[in-house]
Amino acid sequence: MYKNLSKTKLVAALILLVGVGAISAGVLPSVQKASADMQYLPADHLVLKNARDVDLKVGTVVIPIHRGVANGETVWYIITDVSDYGIAHDLNALYAPKLVNMAINCPQCVQTVTLGKPTGKFNNEAIVHFQGAPDFSPTRAYRPSATGFPPVAAAPGAVGDAHYSPFVRVAGSNIIYNMPIIATGNGPFDVIHHTNTADRVLAMDTVQDDDGPEATMCWRAGLIPASRSFI
Repeated sequence: MYKNLSKTKLVAALILLVGVGAISAGVLPSVQKASADMQYLPADHLVLKNARDVDLKVGTVVIPIHRGVANGETVWYIITDVSDYGIAHDLNALYAPKLVNMAINCPQCVQTVTLGKPTGKFNNEAIVHFQGAPDFSPTRAYRPSATGFPPVAAAPGAVGDAHYSPFVRVAGSNIIYNMPIIATGNGPFDVIHHTNTADRVLAMDTVQDDDGPEATMCWRAGLIPASRSFI
């Protein structure tokens, strides 16, 4: 996803991947100690409070998604971390005060977004207008070497354009959000070959019901669809 990013920006992107794959998926280290007959992680074990249904056996988690726009196309994103305590609390996201340092030390790592017409919860669910977005159409591939790593060949399953970063701030504000885009378009969503969704997305529900739009994602390391895992 981050082929076109600078070295510093790539480091920031890797931090995101670690977060979404483990802590930001809402799972404490105690998940490893969970009882063998326990299927769902108790709510009081969650770090990311807007996550739910953390399935310990299947390795999935359900996370709220939000609608945005990038380059005139609908995109869907999740919110995992916020640098402001009050907003993080309101969004049931992780409070990450040091995110503000990113805009100082690596300004190109932060994407400035604007807000459209309010329609609900996040900033009154204003439609977020991103400057850039990932292209999910490339085929993710990995061919291990005899020792496993480094690989003989590898290719990312998505590539961010020159303007994309998962770390954003609203124009005129210094609050930083970790808001990775996980899908593009209005559906149908390809959760098999992932041509318009991130590799960890297993299901998309964009219906505005009581729960709101949600995505089911895999949090367990290595749980990637086989069709995208190897060359």
